[in-house]
Amino acid sequence: MPPRKRVMISILLFIFLGIGAASHIPAAEKQNVLVLHSYHQEFPWTDSIMQGVRAVFKQTSIPVELYVEYMDVKRHRTGGSFPILASLYAYRYERIDFDVIILSDDFALDFVLNHRQKIFAGVPIVFCGINNYSDSRLAGHHNITGVAEDIDLNGNVQG
Repeated sequence: MPPRKRVMISILLFIFLGIGAASHIPAAEKQNVLVLHSYHQEFPWTDSIMQGVRAVFKQTSIPVELYVEYMDVKRHRTGGSFPILASLYAYRYERIDFDVIILSDDFALDFVLNHRQKIFAGVPIVFCGINNYSDSRLAGHHNITGVAEDIDLNGNVQG
């Protein structure tokens, strides 16, 4: 796994551990974690994020039950599929209390911001791989943090 992705996943774990400590969750209690990917399984970006999530959780003593969903927006219309996915996830996870939701890429973030109150109310959110990030995107939302995908073209050319 590329070092950049490993660092990003380590940051996510650090954030996750901070959320767990802040909500006074006993370390021995199994943590329910939903990972929601914008794209499909075997898409290189998605695979590297998932590998990083699994690798980091394996390095900890925290017992984690991972639930993984792939929205597959590269191959399916987003506007038409979001209400269907919202119904599916509401049904699928109605009896599961998540300790955190990890989102990879913009579509997953947009989906959760639009459907959070109905499906995942109060669940802490950690995101990664968000393009053109600005704080205004999260206006009115709480208990959410993450790592934006900012490209420093000048720094890369000069560096």
